[in-house]
Amino acid sequence: MNWLSIYLQLLRKGMVQEGYLFKFKNMPQNLYRYRKDDPYHIENLFNNKDWFSYPCDFNDPFDTCLTLSKNQYYNDLLRLKDSKKDPSLAGVSNRELKTLVQDTYPDAVTSLNKKFRSETFQICCYSEQLFSIPMWTHYSGNHSGYCVAYSDFNAIESHDLFPVIYSSSSVNARSQFFNKDKSKNDFGALLAILHKYKDWSYEREWRLIKRIDNKPALPANPRTVKTPTAIYMGVNSSSKLESNLKLLSKEKDLPLFKMEADYYKIGLKPTQISG
Repeated sequence: MNWLSIYLQLLRKGMVQEGYLFKFKNMPQNLYRYRKDDPYHIENLFNNKDWFSYPCDFNDPFDTCLTLSKNQYYNDLLRLKDSKKDPSLAGVSNRELKTLVQDTYPDAVTSLNKKFRSETFQICCYSEQLFSIPMWTHYSGNHSGYCVAYSDFNAIESHDLFPVIYSSSSVNARSQFFNKDKSKNDFGALLAILHKYKDWSYEREWRLIKRIDNKPALPANPRTVKTPTAIYMGVNSSSKLESNLKLLSKEKDLPLFKMEADYYKIGLKPTQISG
């Protein structure tokens, strides 16, 4: 059994603090943030800031999506009807309620996912991978951007960092989410935000997660993040990007590297660049 399976077992048992400690002990020493060559990203890097995205803006439309069975949906509406919290359900018979479920179920699932993916969390994505050719291709503009290394996370810095769980199924909304018990509610939401379809497993992703749906106002974005420890430029990065990153490297006293194509091994190798 790998450590992620043990970690999930701890969380499912309600052993949240034990789970955090276990996660911290198993964190990789380095995490990497891939960025395209964009002046906005460079400015954020100078200021130790980064952009946190909503899941609805991710390149995978199924990322963090929730499932909801018709039976669960029916039971939810039945509870609303019996509690008299929804005036539109007053006087509706159980038979009529089942018809309503049939008619509105697709829209209800869509609405649930739209709300959850656009109003609940903001996320900053990292990877355990530095030498992944697909990662450089997909997330740094075909190797024309750069990758920022972050190292040696302490317990406070790692608190909101979580490993992504790759799976062939989505999280069940009503068995794990929208529970009257807030701790179970938060855990169910966390499970959903960490699940990603198994075909993405090559990314070996970690997510820095900030919950925003219980805030009176949206926090400022970009947000302050940990100080980086090194910068790596892509194989196809420009001389202009190199010039900008040299300035940043000098100001922050960060080592700067450029990836080179190793055609013999079909891989990447970093060469340090002097100021």
